Amino acid sequence: MIKRFTLLILLLQSCAVVDYKDVPALARSILFGAPDQEVTDSFYENMPYSFAKIRIGRSRIGFMVLLSIENDIYEWIGSYDERILTKHGKIISTSGLDYNINFINSGDSNVNCNNCSATYQIQLDNPEALLIQKVTNSFIKNEEITLMNQISVASYVEKFETIKLRWKGENFYWFNNNGQPIKSVQEIHPTLGKIEITFFYK
Repeated sequence: MIKRFTLLILLLQSCAVVDYKDVPALARSILFGAPDQEVTDSFYENMPYSFAKIRIGRSRIGFMVLLSIENDIYEWIGSYDERILTKHGKIISTSGLDYNINFINSGDSNVNCNNCSATYQIQLDNPEALLIQKVTNSFIKNEEITLMNQISVASYVEKFETIKLRWKGENFYWFNNNGQPIKSVQEIHPTLGKIEITFFYK
C-alpha cells in the first residue's frame, strides 16, 4: 500500500494538470482500483497535480488526475486510461468504464442554478442507445461539509428523467464559495452504480 501511494505521489506533480507523456503506462495502473485512501493534508500537499477521488458503486475507489482543461471541460485520467470529462462538476462523457456515456449537447450544462431546466441528447454504450434526458436543477441549501477540513458549500439537486426508458433519479452537487465544484454524486448510466467524485484543486 505504502509503495503504491509513494509511486503515485512521485507520478503526480494551477489547476495543475498532468502532462500525459510523463505518466508511463505501467505506473498509471496504480491510479485506479486502489483500496480506500483518506485524503489528508499531507497527501494533498504531496500531490503536484489537481486530482479527484472517485467511488463507483460501493466498492471501486481510486484517484484520477487532471489531464486538461478546455472550454470549462475538465478531463480526468485514471488507471488503465479511463477518462471522465466534467463540466461544472457534471459528468458529460466517460471512456474506459464498464458502461460509458456521452452528452452530445453538453454545452448547455449548468447544474449550479435554481429552478432551471435543460434537455440533453445522451449516447450510451453497453447497450448502445441514443436517448433524450430532461433535467431540472434546484438549489438545496448552504451548508458545511468536511473533506480535509470543514468548508462552506452551496448544494444543488438535479432531477432527471429519460424519455422512452424507465430511468430517472437525482444527482447532487456541492460548490465552494468560488463556484468550484467540490463534490458530486451522479447516476450516469442505468446499469452502473452511482459515481461519487470529490475534487481537489492545486
